[in-house]
Amino acid sequence: MPSKAVQDLIAKAQKRFDLCVQAESQLRSAALDDWRFSVGEQWPADIRSQRTRDGRPCLTMNRLPQFLSQITNDQRQQRPAIRVNPVGDGADKDTADIFEGIIRHIETRSDAEVPRDNAFEQMVTGGFGYYRLLTEWDGEGWDQEIRIEGIRNPFAVYFDPGCRQFDKSDAQFCFIIEDLTPDQYKATFGKSELASLTNWDGLGNQMPRWFPSGSARIAEYFYVEEKRKKQYQLDDGSTVDAVPQGQKSVNEREVPDRKVLWKKINALEVLEEKDWPGKCIPVLPVLGRDVDVDGERTLTGLVRFMKDPQRQYNYFQSASTEAIALAPKAPFIMAAGQAEGYEQKWAQANNANFPYLEYKPKSLDGQPLPPPARSAVEPPIQAMTMMVRQADQDMKAISGLFDPSLGQNKEDQSGKAIQALQRQGQVANVNWTDNLARTIRSEGRQLLELIPKVYTEAKVQRIIAPDGTHSHVIRSEERRVGKE
Repeated sequence: MPSKAVQDLIAKAQKRFDLCVQAESQLRSAALDDWRFSVGEQWPADIRSQRTRDGRPCLTMNRLPQFLSQITNDQRQQRPAIRVNPVGDGADKDTADIFEGIIRHIETRSDAEVPRDNAFEQMVTGGFGYYRLLTEWDGEGWDQEIRIEGIRNPFAVYFDPGCRQFDKSDAQFCFIIEDLTPDQYKATFGKSELASLTNWDGLGNQMPRWFPSGSARIAEYFYVEEKRKKQYQLDDGSTVDAVPQGQKSVNEREVPDRKVLWKKINALEVLEEKDWPGKCIPVLPVLGRDVDVDGERTLTGLVRFMKDPQRQYNYFQSASTEAIALAPKAPFIMAAGQAEGYEQKWAQANNANFPYLEYKPKSLDGQPLPPPARSAVEPPIQAMTMMVRQADQDMKAISGLFDPSLGQNKEDQSGKAIQALQRQGQVANVNWTDNLARTIRSEGRQLLELIPKVYTEAKVQRIIAPDGTHSHVIRSEERRVGKE
C-alpha cells in the first residue's frame, strides 16, 4: 500500500494532467487532424464512403509532402548553432570558448541534429514539436553526461497550460507519457506492481494498438517547487545567499528559488525519482504560429491553411477523371425505322469499328430525312482543369512557395530572376526556422546552467572547436591541454 504522501502526489499529478487535457483539447484535435491530413487522410469519411458505394473515383493527390520537405530540407541546410559569448564582470573569451566546445561535444555525442530536425518537422506539420535534455551515466564509470534526446510523439507531452514564455521556461509542471509492454515493464521495474495509468489519455496519445497483450502506461512527471530566499550584495559587488562572518551587505532582496523535481510514476507508486540540476523543466518546445483569439489559443503549422485547396485539388482531379472515364459515348440520333434491317450493326456501333454503317432512307411529307448523326456530349473538362490549376496556385500562395522554390522554372526566366523568386520563398518561410533558432537559444541557456552542475568531477574533458578539431581541458582547472 503506497504511503499517504505518494497517494497525494499521484492524485495531484492526475488533477494537473486532467487540466492539461481540458485546456488543450481543441488545440490537439486540430493538430491531430493536420497530421492525419498530411499522411493522406484527406477526404471526409462520410463523403469517401458515399463515393465508394456509388463506384465513383475518390483520388488523393497529396501535394503537401512536397511543400513540407521544401521547408524542412531548407532548415537542414542551414542548421542554427549555439554560440557562447562572454557577458558581465569576470567573463572571458577563453571560458566562453570552453563552454561552447563542451556544448559542441554534447551535440556531437547526442546526434543533436536528429531530435531538433524531428521537432522542427513536427512543428511545421502540426504546430508544435518537442525534444529534451537529460543526464546519464557515462558508460560504466561514475561520471555523468548531458544528452539531447528526441520525443517521437509530440502528443505525449503535456505542459502546464498556465505558462506564458515561448520556451515554457516558466512552466510549473510537465508530463511525458510512455507506454511499455508488460515484458518491458517487468524488465525495467521488476518488483513493482504493473499498474497502468488507464485514465491518462489525450488526443493523439491513445494506447498503442499493436501491443498484443496490453500495455503499461507510465508518466515522467516534472514539477517545480518554488520558494523565496534572500540574496545579499557585498561591498565587492558579489552576490551571496548568506553574509560571511565579519562582512556586511550593502543591499538585499528576496528572489524566487526554483527547484525542479522528476518522478516516474504509475497509477500506484513512484517508480524512479531524482532532483533535476537545472531551474527549468528540460523539455524544449518548438512552436509554430501561436496566437490567442478571444481567449482561445491557436497553434498552427503549415498544413492547417493548405487543407482546403488540397481538398479542392483532390475533388477536381477526381471529378475530371470521372467525367472523362465515365462519360457516356455519344448516341446516334435517327428517325424511327432508319435502322430497319441493320439493327445488330447499329447496336454495336459504339463498340465495333465498322468501315461503314448502312441505314434505310426515310422521308417525311415527301422530304428526305438526314442520315443518322451522333449527339455530341462534351464534359466540362476545361473548366475542371482550370479549377485544378487554381487549387494548385492557392496552395503555393498559402505556403509562400512558388514554382522556382519547388524546382519548376520557366524557360523565359533569367537565372537572376529565378534566384530572386527563390529568395522570396525563403523569406516567406523564415519564421519557421527562426522559431527553431529561438528554442536552440533557450537550450543553450539551459546547457550553460547544467554544465557546471553536471560536470563536477575532475576530468580531462573533450571539447570541439567550430572547425571540427578536438581539444581537451581539465574541467576542475578550466585550462586547455594539448590537441588531438
